[in-house]
Amino acid sequence: MTSQLLADLEWRGLIAQTTDREELTKDLNAKPIKFYIGFDPTAPSLHVGNLVVILVMRRFQLAGHLPNRSCWWGYRVGRGPKWSQ
Repeated sequence: MTSQLLADLEWRGLIAQTTDREELTKDLNAKPIKFYIGFDPTAPSLHVGNLVVILVMRRFQLAGHLPNRSCWWGYRVGRGPKWSQ
């Protein structure tokens, strides 16, 4: 299913461009990759953009890849990590 993953995402309009399509295809077919998504679940509202990312994550997972999810609870209300500028 991995070989069809990019074609499926492209058909759904979820890929606009890639940097190196051949290398990406080679990596996806070689072994399961770890990939990351992240969003703040404490935001005032979650929107369809959050759902789209979660659905893409599920497609990668169904193709045998390994999701790495994380979120910063409380980041928007000042309880999250402090980033140096």
